[in-house]
Amino acid sequence: MQKYGSLPIVGWGMLIGGGLGNVVHPMWQIDSQLNVQVILYLLVVILFGTALAYLIFLTSLRYLSSTLATVLTAVEPLLAAFLSIIVFHDHFTVVELVGFMAVIGSIMCLQKNME
Repeated sequence: MQKYGSLPIVGWGMLIGGGLGNVVHPMWQIDSQLNVQVILYLLVVILFGTALAYLIFLTSLRYLSSTLATVLTAVEPLLAAFLSIIVFHDHFTVVELVGFMAVIGSIMCLQKNME
């Protein structure tokens, strides 16, 4: 990242990932109806939910250690789950609770390695 910067790394990563994704599920074989609204939603998810989020994560590595950034990234699914309980009154199954425990366990392992 010091040599090339965050933006080229994210760009090439998204290009390579998208190309490999087309091997598994080609984009020209879409099962649903494609209209302007769907394309706009897709662009929002691609640009803001994926590319921009990853670019911000990589840029944060200038200010944080990679271990701390990884721990903070691991907390994100838990925060999303807790917010879905509060906002959407969601209920979780046993399998999802086991997943919570796995995420918490991985955070604890990462935190232990930081010390």
